[in-house]
Amino acid sequence: MDQPDSNFTIQLMATGSESALKQFIQDNGLHNSAIYYKTQRDGKDWFTLIQGSFESHMQAHNAIKKLAPSLQAAKPWAKSIGDIKALLSNR
Repeated sequence: MDQPDSNFTIQLMATGSESALKQFIQDNGLHNSAIYYKTQRDGKDWFTLIQGSFESHMQAHNAIKKLAPSLQAAKPWAKSIGDIKALLSNR
C-alpha cells in the first residue's frame, strides 16, 4: 500500500476461495514474491493475488511475458496500484 498510485502491479489470479488461492501460491512458489488482498464481490469474499510494482503499464506488461508458463496460464494482467487502493478504501 506504500507504492505510488501511478505504479502498476500484475494480477496473477482472483478467486472466491482463499484455500484455492493459497494452493496456487504454494504450487507456484510465490510465498515471498506475491501478496493477496480480500474484497467483496456479489456479497461474498473475493481474493486477488498480485505481484510486483512497476512504474508503467508497459513495464508490467513486459514482466508478464517473463512469468513462468504456469502463471501465464492464469491470464495475468497489469493493474493500477491506485485502482487497488481505491477499491480497498471503499470496503
